[in-house]
Amino acid sequence: MTQHVPEQATEPLPTPTIDVHAHLLLPEIEEAVAGHPGLAEARDLDARRNGPAALAVNGPMVGARVPRLTDVAVRLAAMDEAGVDVQLVSPSPGHYHYWAGTRLANRICRLANEGTAAHCAKAPDRLHGLGLVPLQHPDLAHMAGDNTFTYFLDPHGNTVEYTTELEELDEDTWHPHVYDFSRPEATDQWGTANPMNELVAKESFNDVDRGVFVAPPV
Repeated sequence: MTQHVPEQATEPLPTPTIDVHAHLLLPEIEEAVAGHPGLAEARDLDARRNGPAALAVNGPMVGARVPRLTDVAVRLAAMDEAGVDVQLVSPSPGHYHYWAGTRLANRICRLANEGTAAHCAKAPDRLHGLGLVPLQHPDLAHMAGDNTFTYFLDPHGNTVEYTTELEELDEDTWHPHVYDFSRPEATDQWGTANPMNELVAKESFNDVDRGVFVAPPV
């Protein structure tokens, strides 16, 4: 007779507790917008829309929580107390400033994204950042330009560049940029799939020019 051995119960894998709605205050953004007429108009609109009763409650409430919204150590301690393992941290809605023009909006989003990344980098296993884009200026979403392009080989082995949505530049206001292509927000704006390497370079060139140009077959 074969003896039946009951299967041993296995402990379920622990499920982390994730807070998907956490914010960060960035004083450098408020310094960037200080003194702009649009800021005063926006604050006046918020005051009229929310009403004095809400402002009387919200102001002290946010003020009491500034350490949790700025200091990583205080944030982590609050997370431990609440039993939260991971937070998704995004800039405070007060930093959106949808009234801002293109130049200021671009600066606001850059400060917000860099500040959020720096904050989360202090506890990368527990904090993950969410960034901002200037929704009031959709054209700024492609910060590296709208010149999406790609390369491919035609049936005869010629390298062909395909380009769409060429950006029209305002020479009075545009200036050249140098982008760090190790950053996802920069590389994601382009239509290339891989960095240049020996294989890509080899496949991107036709025969060596023999000194007399002959149009290749197409």
